Amino acid sequence: MTNWKKLHTSILDDLSDVHPDNARDIANELVIARFLSNIPTATNGQNMICDHCGGDHGDDLITMPVGNGHNVWVHWTCWQEWHFARQEMARASLRVLGVVI
Repeated sequence: MTNWKKLHTSILDDLSDVHPDNARDIANELVIARFLSNIPTATNGQNMICDHCGGDHGDDLITMPVGNGHNVWVHWTCWQEWHFARQEMARASLRVLGVVI
């Protein structure tokens, strides 16, 4: 199991030559991306089902990589809300685990 707090600290240590504000932003984004690549999505990549709204219609469905070699389908018009919701879920989950992001 990943120790998210330790990973965040390790990334910050590796970025010691970067301005502290920038290093913190980079570390936050890297930990969030890694966290999201390790949790399931709503549809688990079901073919042609939007991971955000559950709709299966429209020419605007695109495939999005979500980590570990997995992809999900998201309507282009749903992408921004889908992305924001996943980011916020990761931040909230990481805070519970002791990572201040």
